[in-house]
Amino acid sequence: MLFGIDDLKNILAQKGVKQSQLAKHIKVTPQYIGQIINKERVASREVLEQIEAALNLHPGTLVSPRDYSAPPKQLVSLRRMKGVEIAHLQVAMKALIESRNFLIRQKIEDVTASTRGKVDTLFFDLAPEHIIVQRLREFDNQCAIFTEEGTTEERREFAARLAFFIDPFDRSKPFAKALDDFKKTEPDKKYVADAINDPNWSLQGLDAPFASITCVRDSKMCFNVMCNYTSGEIYVACAAMIKYGPVEKCPNPEAMAEYGKDIVFARRDGTNLITFVGTPDKKNAEGNEDKKRKLYEDHLTNLGFGLQDLPPPKYQDPGGPARILYLSDMPQSQGAKSSICPYRPAFILSNGEKICEWAGWLAYAAHSESLRAYELIAEKVSARDFILLAPPPTYSLFSIDANSCKLKLERVTGLDRPVTFRSAIVVTHFESSDVAIRMKARKEERCRELRLFSNS
Repeated sequence: MLFGIDDLKNILAQKGVKQSQLAKHIKVTPQYIGQIINKERVASREVLEQIEAALNLHPGTLVSPRDYSAPPKQLVSLRRMKGVEIAHLQVAMKALIESRNFLIRQKIEDVTASTRGKVDTLFFDLAPEHIIVQRLREFDNQCAIFTEEGTTEERREFAARLAFFIDPFDRSKPFAKALDDFKKTEPDKKYVADAINDPNWSLQGLDAPFASITCVRDSKMCFNVMCNYTSGEIYVACAAMIKYGPVEKCPNPEAMAEYGKDIVFARRDGTNLITFVGTPDKKNAEGNEDKKRKLYEDHLTNLGFGLQDLPPPKYQDPGGPARILYLSDMPQSQGAKSSICPYRPAFILSNGEKICEWAGWLAYAAHSESLRAYELIAEKVSARDFILLAPPPTYSLFSIDANSCKLKLERVTGLDRPVTFRSAIVVTHFESSDVAIRMKARKEERCRELRLFSNS
């Protein structure tokens, strides 16, 4: 499939192009180019074609013509994962695909019905959770499973061996509202598929609802896989790859390694951030100020940020698991409206949010040399429902030494409801000096770097 990689270093020398110059031109890191040259990473077809264009090479010098009719081939990159990890990843991908297929076949009136679980749990929240948990348990019954809805048997005694943190349906409130609006404008159309395929459907790109599965093996981050319920795109972060692609071409790890596009996290300067504080100007049922938003604003202040640091209103109520993708250069919407997000954050922050919202970010930080992560500790103790929003090291999920970072899952499993564990996590670009300086300027006891990448 690949040709000429052995000659890439010589080609750069002949043309007088430095690795850093090439990296900047195609918007990747110099380390990424070095790994391709040293055969430490298998680049996607897209990246190799960009290199060919940047160096004015004849098409096909580095990559053979595309042939999507050929069966997917297992690339060298998958050898960076153990067989059992690939198997768990495949099951997780299949579970998310099955969840979406089930959802879009349902009638709108059925999926918006109330059901058991939390007070605001609807059928479209519960059904994906049931499908995902059932598929994971069928494959490996000796695992701990923690879900956002919290309606499944956790079996937390297996957490040290294998644990899954699942958000089966993020952004459910905007989804319910969008379905309600669709019913009013298109009363003759009955199915979820009709709504999400409508050209005026508002929940596109990172505004869409997502499902997320994060896997932890032996107290280390293994992988995260997400599904965009609107587009059907699958996103994978693991030791073998960080890629995304349409479900039709990328339904399993081998196909994703072959046909998926790299998710690239290029350097960004500045200190723009995206975090959650709630919908701007939201009022409660009595017409008063939303107390939940005030709590998150106060906590943001406790973390050392001012309200002037908040992003534009559109980005103050972002999704949880998919927030990591705002740091990438991938298009933020599909089809004819596809474009790069106009607001380009240099870092994202978990503002004391629950673990299923941000656990998947750690998989990206663990498996990408382009990202770094931090844990913040608030100046003042703040809690919600008696759960610390930014726990200090004695209650932290992370055990940190000079060269590594492991997950102390007993800090999570020791809670009555493990999914209520909260933390303040920052993820930023590795080479974004503005954010790094801002983090290092904090007191040592208020900011800890999470050296996750060395564990991958």
